[in-house]
Amino acid sequence: MLPDNQDSFKASVELLGSAYNFFRDIKRFVKNSFASKNRWICVAFLITLLFGTIVRIYYLRHPIRYDEALTRVIAYQSLGKVVTDYFAPNNHLLHSILVKSSSRIWGDSLFGLRFPALIAGIVLIIVVFVFASIVYDREVALIASVLAAFSSPLVEYSVLARGYTILIVLFLLAFTLGAYLLRTNNGFAWVAFAIVSALGFYTIPTMLYPLGVVVVWLIVSVLVKKDKKINQLSFLKGLFVSLTAAGIITFLLYLPLILNGSYRIALTVPETRRLPWGEFFSNLYRTARLTWSMWMRDTPLVLSVLLVCFFFLSILSQHRVSSYRIHIFFPVSLWLVPLIFGLRIISPLRVRDWLFLLPIFLCCASAGIVFFIRGFQLSISKTRLAMVFCAITLIIILPVFLFHFNGISFSEEGGRCDEAERIVVFLKGILRGKDRILAYCPCDLTIAYYAEKHGISKDHLYGNILLGKRVIFVVNKVPVYSQSIKTVLAYGNIDYQKVKRTIRLISRFEFSDVYECYLR
Repeated sequence: MLPDNQDSFKASVELLGSAYNFFRDIKRFVKNSFASKNRWICVAFLITLLFGTIVRIYYLRHPIRYDEALTRVIAYQSLGKVVTDYFAPNNHLLHSILVKSSSRIWGDSLFGLRFPALIAGIVLIIVVFVFASIVYDREVALIASVLAAFSSPLVEYSVLARGYTILIVLFLLAFTLGAYLLRTNNGFAWVAFAIVSALGFYTIPTMLYPLGVVVVWLIVSVLVKKDKKINQLSFLKGLFVSLTAAGIITFLLYLPLILNGSYRIALTVPETRRLPWGEFFSNLYRTARLTWSMWMRDTPLVLSVLLVCFFFLSILSQHRVSSYRIHIFFPVSLWLVPLIFGLRIISPLRVRDWLFLLPIFLCCASAGIVFFIRGFQLSISKTRLAMVFCAITLIIILPVFLFHFNGISFSEEGGRCDEAERIVVFLKGILRGKDRILAYCPCDLTIAYYAEKHGISKDHLYGNILLGKRVIFVVNKVPVYSQSIKTVLAYGNIDYQKVKRTIRLISRFEFSDVYECYLR
């Protein structure tokens, strides 16, 4: 063999060896999870997974939302169109491809549209358990998986046809691989880290935020690591090569969008503009407040306060609850604070961008809970029993809070127009030949979705409004959308002054009013 071929052969053998070790460690982890000493933890986790899945399936029944309807419009284009045209930032590419695939199985249905997010939401519970098991231990993992399984925003985004839940899963997988690499510096795990990171970017470019957190944690952890089993220089070299590979893969995946220039649309969205300092600080405060409100939605104040206390307790007890010296929330401030202040791009309308931090917060709070329980210095069996009892209690009370407060049903995430189908049924009974339907976000695409389902002619929906005779328009009364008769008519390029005498209210719903006006 030539020298180059010998080097390639040697590298291939080493990669195969590391792959064998990687999957052997996975097998060992699964086997230990089902070992007799972990039996009750395993049972409690399986109960968590079952009930977490049931809760998510229950919320699948909710009406389609605006962002989901836009996802449908994107995903039902040809595959070539999906991967080459970023005509809307809503096009979370990996998610759109998965939606397109699931629609071939389940048809043009809400279930088919939401199936990828649903699977990601279920997998999220498992990944939280695995991640917390590696960074902390299985007792912490059990509590963390329960909190994640019944977290209101995590449940909501597990049934909304968006890519955020997939992004969170990929982020946690990258974090889990990073924690594993700090122990093994496994070559195959570096390959997996590169692929997972690239897929995260291909889902949503904001993967920059969570991946940066992981990378900073890895760098700081390996630099302060006392265990000399891992060579620091070798580890940092592996990290550099893996990130470079992830960058190349990401570039190749986005190359069709780069070539046709459609990626520029994402840069024109108002939420992506660089803010002046005064507006930046105002937006930062509002975003932080709304983010926390979203995280703790459907959670009683007492429990929210306890979670914060246990979170800080986990920081103080890091050396007692984890084999890793660096607290997993530490790189959040080290990476995100300079990045946010450097970019000055933040919007209260995009609190979902920070949802990836919620599972990490819940893991830290769970570590604090476990440390608190262990502080009673019970026997090992009694301590484990106390953990299981705590988990079962949370499995019972958290869904009660979730359904009692029912914040998911009233959330405006994704643009809610729950009356869209009732409006469509009403319209179907009164539409005439040259009538046109006019609505504005979030009612336009949701009404269009149900109108197609109920067989309303596309001429009423998409025909030139100004060529119609009667315009039936919908005004959403929810304050956050700031709609009025004038703004909706202006959206359709209709002069309010010319038609104001013909405007008449023809139906009233709880959150929407339906009007008619005549153009001629």
